[in-house]
Amino acid sequence: MRDLTILGHLTIDFLKGSWGYSKLPGGPAYYTSIAGKSMNLNVTAISKVGEDYPNGFLDKLKSYGVEVKLTVTQRPTTTFEIEYNKDRRMKLMEKCVDYTLEDLNNQFSRGLHLGPVAGEIPSEVASQAMRKAEFTSVDVQGFIRSFDDEGKIILRSSLDGALKKAELIKCSLEEAQAITGRIQPEDALRKLSTLGPKIVIVTSGPKGALMAINRKGYRGPAYPWVKVRDVTGAGDVFVGAFLAGILRQSDEMWSFSLALAAASKAIEKVDSLRMTLDRKAVERRAEWIRDRIHRI
Repeated sequence: MRDLTILGHLTIDFLKGSWGYSKLPGGPAYYTSIAGKSMNLNVTAISKVGEDYPNGFLDKLKSYGVEVKLTVTQRPTTTFEIEYNKDRRMKLMEKCVDYTLEDLNNQFSRGLHLGPVAGEIPSEVASQAMRKAEFTSVDVQGFIRSFDDEGKIILRSSLDGALKKAELIKCSLEEAQAITGRIQPEDALRKLSTLGPKIVIVTSGPKGALMAINRKGYRGPAYPWVKVRDVTGAGDVFVGAFLAGILRQSDEMWSFSLALAAASKAIEKVDSLRMTLDRKAVERRAEWIRDRIHRI
């Protein structure tokens, strides 16, 4: 049995910024898979793409040792345009086909991560998939996103009831604020922790992250000595490292420390096609972080 199965679209991301224009792989199915595998999990990614998905992206993912179960469809690959100026602006350009119950046939693992990016995992598929794993994790981003006519993201304020049965829910601060209507990070965390999951994590970039375990809140710092080059996928790497810790050792605090440490390593990458996560280096940073986690 595999340690971890990840459901979600592999994406093509067009990044625009002061450096120019880049075409790179994206999505939790890419970054969470790499992080989990780098931290010694056996990982399977189940995804759907179009014929336009670059072979080089797929070959790179497989080179890490990730098992990729891919359905190639007549629809284009889910594609985003991401613009970095003073802030980060994201626009959906194309969306591939949704998952169906047939995509779950004989897919079992100890851990399951639902990582949609554009609503590609319907509620009934999510609910059925969660029955096939001992530990289930949800990144809410693709479940609460809707898109206007220009592809710009609109965050909905509701979370599907089935997702509240997950052991772990992870979201960004912006997503947590949208779901709960609470502005202060601690207030949003407390509200989310009442929804049902044992573990709730709210990430906040350079400010670190918050975690609630059975409604008890904790703050973890960002590792301070980093040279930020590329933040793409950092939240997905965070989840992959956390799941590696929880599936291997069932220790939430150590898993939280690993996640923060792995995210700090991920943002030092030159670009997404050359990302590496050295497990020992991540663990050294995690030890520093663990000593600085405190109750809130």
